[in-house]
Amino acid sequence: MLKRIFFYFSIFILTSGNLFAQHQKDAAMWLSVNIEKKINKRFSVNFIHQTSLNQNLNEVGYLYYDLGLSYKLNKYFTIACNYRLSELRNLENFYSETQRFYSDLTFSKGFGKFYLQIRTRFQTQVYGLNYQDFYKPNRDFSRNKISLRYNINRIYSTFISAEQFYRFNKINNTQAYRFAAGLTYKFNLKHRIDVYYMNQFQLNTKRTRTDYITGLTYSYKF
Repeated sequence: MLKRIFFYFSIFILTSGNLFAQHQKDAAMWLSVNIEKKINKRFSVNFIHQTSLNQNLNEVGYLYYDLGLSYKLNKYFTIACNYRLSELRNLENFYSETQRFYSDLTFSKGFGKFYLQIRTRFQTQVYGLNYQDFYKPNRDFSRNKISLRYNINRIYSTFISAEQFYRFNKINNTQAYRFAAGLTYKFNLKHRIDVYYMNQFQLNTKRTRTDYITGLTYSYKF
């Protein structure tokens, strides 16, 4: 049953762009590095850097630096707190800074060759670095994500995921969905690469759009 769900979900995200044909469209590429240091059996520190190429891969749309701490509550649940500094390209073609503070609660469980993760996240995004004079009001979201991984063997695995962005701040509506499918290659216990394709649908905004994203993530754990 899980294999059938995995198959149909993958077919859906590869063809779902046609459902939003009237939206603004863009092709993007996300290049990421994820480094995780395990302090002990429960605590880990992670650092993430990502660069996004958009406008049909013609410019650097944004890049960010993310630092966080996670704590394993028990066999199934993990909590995390992170800070992210981003540089976003605006309409005047220069980069402005945003700050993001967020916390996660993640449930993880294996089922044979399958591995399930359900994550809920609460985040607030702050525009600018001057804490007394922000040029835009904060944006607060809850983000719910479900991921399913299938281990083909010790080296290769495939995965699918779906994520919802729900915005507060008097809007109280879903502003984005993400659907992704990808392949993981493990070099060893420390090094791995993820290659994926994602559709991102931005809704209930002045500029609704669909992004077609290819991504590459290198991860190192030690």
